[in-house]
Amino acid sequence: SSFATVADMISSNLLAGQTVRTLGYYNVGDGGAADYIISSTECEVSIELNNGLYANLVINEVNLMQFGCHGDGTTDDNTAFHNAITIAKTYHKKLTSPSGKSYLISTTLDLSNLYVDLNFSEIKTGDSISIITLNTPDRFGEIKNITLNCANAPIGIEIITARTTEIDHINFINVNGIGVKKLAGYEIKLHDCNFMGATNASTSIGIE
Repeated sequence: SSFATVADMISSNLLAGQTVRTLGYYNVGDGGAADYIISSTECEVSIELNNGLYANLVINEVNLMQFGCHGDGTTDDNTAFHNAITIAKTYHKKLTSPSGKSYLISTTLDLSNLYVDLNFSEIKTGDSISIITLNTPDRFGEIKNITLNCANAPIGIEIITARTTEIDHINFINVNGIGVKKLAGYEIKLHDCNFMGATNASTSIGIE
């Protein structure tokens, strides 16, 4: 069975054991299409249906749009984004996104010990926070293909400590403060990153 959206699936009268697919989360084609297994038992990524059963998400990659993010740049995606990070870490899955999305967050994203590829979707904040923090003293991590809008953020990526970590193809735009700040670590590789200061931000720093 297939449904246009998660809301349509919730209101249906499905049976335990069925496998269903949604064509979007909020709207058809919004990037949140997903497969679910209907069950009487709730799992870590479940949506409760109106008939008391649960639609359990089939996890291959952790797609932000499957966790309720809007990706429109104006709706607060903070809670959904952090929930997706938790699941990606729990199941050791890649954190990803369709291209062309813009995620508005209000608390720092801890992307430590993750493989992240957002297909050049944007992350931005309206608050004075570091957008991303990395603290990977003994494990590999990689973040790639992201646009970080640093207009309100004092730091784009803050590396508390890191080891064998790769930061690839990150576009830092509207940098008012610091693009990347490293406190400790080694074998940290930045590859093909671009830094663009905000207008009249003569004191902005690319890498500190």
